[in-house]
Amino acid sequence: MSSVNLDKFVEDATRTESIPDVVMVDHELLEGVMALSICVGEMMDKLKKNIFYGKHFTIEEFNSLSRDATNANELIHEVTMKSKLNKRELAVDPRVLHSIMGIFTESSELIEALDVHLFEETALDAVNLKEEFGDLLWYQAIGVDATKMDYADVFNTVIAKLKTRYPDKFTSDHAINRDLVKERKVLEKKGKK
Repeated sequence: MSSVNLDKFVEDATRTESIPDVVMVDHELLEGVMALSICVGEMMDKLKKNIFYGKHFTIEEFNSLSRDATNANELIHEVTMKSKLNKRELAVDPRVLHSIMGIFTESSELIEALDVHLFEETALDAVNLKEEFGDLLWYQAIGVDATKMDYADVFNTVIAKLKTRYPDKFTSDHAINRDLVKERKVLEKKGKK
């Protein structure tokens, strides 16, 4: 595997980004879509932890998330039924918003590729996966740059966190029973220069 110059990657990524002066959006619509996205993410996380870590969940946990998703969807429906969206300025760094929204949308495109593979019984499209993984990296580079982080430090920090979580190697017990206080201390320590 060839090495990648992370600084050059961030430089190349930021060269192609769109940065509006202000973010104009209907706040209720954004809030509803974000709430729905969070519910879907939490559902996927529960399934992931069940499949890969053996962590059990209850149907009631999914029912609760489903109710939250329904409420968010109702808010979205109410907003979109208006004759006009109430766009106003959102006090946010447009680059951070673009990065986070892009990471979510690219992740959903990966889920869509997996869905097509699994449930339409087609071959996994490696070309599409490569594109979507690359797009994820592009959006991450934008976010890392926008928040003045060092990409190498981000890589090193996640490894330090994982070494704290799994001192020897992966175990389901360590994956489920995390020492979040200890992990946070590692994250805070690695973030200081």
